[in-house]
Amino acid sequence: MCRFNKILSLMLVLITVAGLLISLASCSNTVGGVTFVNLGDKNSVGAIAGKKFEANIYIPDHINSFKISHISRSGFRGHDLVTLSMADSIKYIELKAFYECDKLESVTFGSGLERIEEFAFKNCYALQSLTLPENLTYIGESAFYGCYSMTSLYMPDSVTTVESNAFDDCVGLTSVRLSANLEKIPAAMFRGCRNITEITLPEGITAIGSDAFNECKSLEAITIPNSVTEIGGAAFGACSSLKSVTIPSSVESIGYGAFWICDSLTTVTISEGVISIDAAAFQDCKKLTTVYIPASVLEMGQGIFNNCESLTDVFYAGSEEQWNAIKGVYGIALPAGTTVHFNHQA
Repeated sequence: MCRFNKILSLMLVLITVAGLLISLASCSNTVGGVTFVNLGDKNSVGAIAGKKFEANIYIPDHINSFKISHISRSGFRGHDLVTLSMADSIKYIELKAFYECDKLESVTFGSGLERIEEFAFKNCYALQSLTLPENLTYIGESAFYGCYSMTSLYMPDSVTTVESNAFDDCVGLTSVRLSANLEKIPAAMFRGCRNITEITLPEGITAIGSDAFNECKSLEAITIPNSVTEIGGAAFGACSSLKSVTIPSSVESIGYGAFWICDSLTTVTISEGVISIDAAAFQDCKKLTTVYIPASVLEMGQGIFNNCESLTDVFYAGSEEQWNAIKGVYGIALPAGTTVHFNHQA
């Protein structure tokens, strides 16, 4: 009797396993070496790369009766893709989906794409240009970090949110078009993109994050919209071609080292409304000669003008008494020979 029970139990296990295999087989298929797997919803499947597959991949909208809605986490990570295109049914690309596909040169997105998650195309060194689709709303952290060969970026107005480091170290970028509806420039968004010469920041952004344009060495001019309230630390640090900058009245604070080591910067105009300027904001700007500071400034950090050896004139909108009342004013490291002009009217 005991032996019979064991045999019966084994038969039940085998029947269950067989059922699962049949179910899996009906929910997956392989096309061009790419395995598409059902993830629970019969109308939604992900794509997971096989061990070997063609260098030029098209991800279709259906496999069998299943509609493909996304590309799975790490689905093609590290594979030798060269070109990639996808159907309009693809709505989102998951974490690290194409991480370190270092031979990938071209991507054609479908019109239905809404989200690109973090690290999705990080270190795709050969990717040459990027045109994002019109329904995209979200780009995750480091999504295109280290795409060295990328020369142009088109971002549609549907994009509202970009996370930190999204295009960090894309050293080949020369042409950038940003969404008009972007909410902010996140931290390190274009850090190290040393070949960008100009970029238009959209009206409506509220903040420029720390390191956002740090080491953009070819950036010659920047217009900061009158919607920005905060400029983060080192946001424009080491932008060695930047010649002048105007901080609009919407800005309340300028972060630590926001413009340090801007070797070509000669003139800084800070508009009425700015309240605080953090330490080292203009440190090592060796060609800086003229700075305009409003009476609204109440606090200045240590060494704001440290090593600004060419600074000759600071034009302050308030009185000498107001100047002396600014918190931290005696530690801003004005070089010898600099004249502070009081009651200056723009």
